[in-house]
Amino acid sequence: MKAARRLVLEIAVLCVIGTALGMSVNAIRADHNDVTISRNYFARPAVAPVRPEAIPAAVGSPDTPDATPGPATDGTDKPPQAGDNYDPAQLGVRVASFDEARDTFEDPSTDMGLCLFVDARNRDEYNNGHIPGALLVDHYRLEKYLPDALPLIKQAERLMLYCEGGDCEDSFFLAQALIIRGVDPDKLYIFKGGWEQWEANDMPIEQAEGD
Repeated sequence: MKAARRLVLEIAVLCVIGTALGMSVNAIRADHNDVTISRNYFARPAVAPVRPEAIPAAVGSPDTPDATPGPATDGTDKPPQAGDNYDPAQLGVRVASFDEARDTFEDPSTDMGLCLFVDARNRDEYNNGHIPGALLVDHYRLEKYLPDALPLIKQAERLMLYCEGGDCEDSFFLAQALIIRGVDPDKLYIFKGGWEQWEANDMPIEQAEGD
């Protein structure tokens, strides 16, 4: 017991001496950067609150210039309409007006095979009536028509593709198929008025029989 009391007493004396020595050193420091006993030197620094407007907008959000707006939420959104996603410009293909189609038809180079009309409809529609001299290439049956048609198509200097007209996109799909097979898009034209506009303007027509 005496040894224990002696140990406690020695520890107490050392603490008193250490405290007194520390206070003395603190009092004579030249920079006066005092050590305050009551100060909490381990306190966490205060963090300023972040304002919502200071947070950068996410890419693609309505606040950024390159944003892609989502569906309307005011009840005005509508399902995609025919032609919304089938722009010939996506393929680098030009759209021909009726006047351009007529001028191409009347151009002497058409009789020479340098300008070629290509009908993207099916056999029955083609047989019932088509632009005279037009080549039938049903884009749903490419394996049937392309082997014979592709050499003629690649030789031509201008290709006027057409289908029924209106909302018909068969000529667009045919243009896509031809480009994939190496046809230069610069010589492709899509006559969007198609057969309906050609017939409505009392232009010459041709009919065919058989398969």
